[in-house]
Amino acid sequence: MPTVDFRADVALHVRDGVLYVILKNETAVGFAVMKDFPEVNGTYISGVVKGEGTPSGIVERIVAQHAKKFGVVAVRTQNDRVVEIMKNVCCEVVPVDREAGVGEMEVLRHMGLVSDKVRENMIVMGHYGDAPMIGVGERRRSNNELVRKATDRLNYQQGDALLLVGYVR
Repeated sequence: MPTVDFRADVALHVRDGVLYVILKNETAVGFAVMKDFPEVNGTYISGVVKGEGTPSGIVERIVAQHAKKFGVVAVRTQNDRVVEIMKNVCCEVVPVDREAGVGEMEVLRHMGLVSDKVRENMIVMGHYGDAPMIGVGERRRSNNELVRKATDRLNYQQGDALLLVGYVR
């Protein structure tokens, strides 16, 4: 059976979309939720949670497999690991590889991710949650210089989030 904390985390992330639950010995140890937007040939990672004991690389494999149906994948995050997953699944990730253009902003608008809090050229959403989205433990930083450069733009303590648009390999 999933723990109370796991169920609470799922409830915060799952609104609609495709839910992938990661089981280990019949216990839920992680999940990913993908919401599809076929009208923009895209999918949105609306939630990813990896608990203790989650097999290494499984979330990345889920995202890669689901995203194959589309040309574009988007996510809102403060997590360097999520940016790393996007870099591994996509041939180009905005704003990691370049600043956002009109096309990326249109995809994000269509997915309902752009508000007046977004600094458009960097796709940083200021004060998204008014606190860190990752509530437990210290923020894990990437060894990848491009990933760190992208996430260093965030004021983590004030809840800034990075909006990413990736083009699937």
